[in-house]
Amino acid sequence: MPVYDFALRNDAEESENLGAMALADDDEAIDFGRETIGLIMKGDASEYAAAVMEINEGDRAVAQIPLAQSNA
Repeated sequence: MPVYDFALRNDAEESENLGAMALADDDEAIDFGRETIGLIMKGDASEYAAAVMEINEGDRAVAQIPLAQSNA
C-alpha cells in the first residue's frame, strides 16, 4: 500500500508537514486531503486562505489543492 505525504505550503519558503498515511490509491489520498482541508478551514480559515495542500507519494507529486478553492 502506498504511503502518501501531506503538507501545507503558504508560499515557496513556508511549509508545514502534516504527516504521512498509507492509503489504497491516489483517489483515496485526495479524498483524505480534502477532508483534512475541511477541518482546517473550520478553524482559522484566514490564516490558510492562500495555502496549498501538497500530496506526494515518495518523489511523485499526486495533487496540489488550493485551500481557498477546495470543495471540501
